[in-house]
Amino acid sequence: MLRKERKKAEKKALKAKEKTEKKAGKKEEKKTSAADTLRLVLQLISAVFPRFVRYLRLDVSRLIVTVSTDDAAKTALAYGAAAQAAAYLSAFLDSYVDVRHPPAREERIECDFVSGKTTCEILVAASLRVWQIFVILMVAALRFLAAKNKSKS
Repeated sequence: MLRKERKKAEKKALKAKEKTEKKAGKKEEKKTSAADTLRLVLQLISAVFPRFVRYLRLDVSRLIVTVSTDDAAKTALAYGAAAQAAAYLSAFLDSYVDVRHPPAREERIECDFVSGKTTCEILVAASLRVWQIFVILMVAALRFLAAKNKSKS
């Protein structure tokens, strides 16, 4: 009688162990599929982003920054930092994106020693042509299909 009970207990323990192994195997499959999905998304972004940036056109119509703080010395320092940041941002955008400046544009950075409040007015329009959107979508679709075929084989 003890033998039978011991065998039953061993069978139950074995079945419980198999169940936990199956659950662990399913969890590992989900993790690998999540990693594969993340890898696929990163591949799509790496394929689409350079074209998107190349085709993107920015029209900067207005950039007015008024720098103001409670102290005149702080205002002068903030004005210098804002002017330099605007120059760096302009150079960065000009080198990577097609930036157009309309003839009637307003771009200035001012100091205001009275108000104590910094303000910023920006008017930027971003545009893409329809055929460029189709090209970007086609590249993404082809990259997606290539990745799916690679994962199947």
